[in-house]
Amino acid sequence: MSIDIAHYHHENWDGSGYPSGRKEDKIPLSAQIVAVAGVFCVLTESRVYRESYQTEEAISMLQKEAGKKYNQNIINIIRKIHRQLQ
Repeated sequence: MSIDIAHYHHENWDGSGYPSGRKEDKIPLSAQIVAVAGVFCVLTESRVYRESYQTEEAISMLQKEAGKKYNQNIINIIRKIHRQLQ
């Protein structure tokens, strides 16, 4: 599983990612989850160049990319459990 995550977490749901151009369910589920979690963490942490986004804002940003970069089902689950992510 860790090899799948390391290798495929930059793949996009629509096939536009790298290194293999995998899409949809050809991307291991573990890598799909880590990709979404990683971006969520980046968005909700402060950076030198910007303040952190609020949880709702971050989820909204992820939602805009659902079906393109991310699996819509994973985003739906995050929307359901978002209060536990704070």
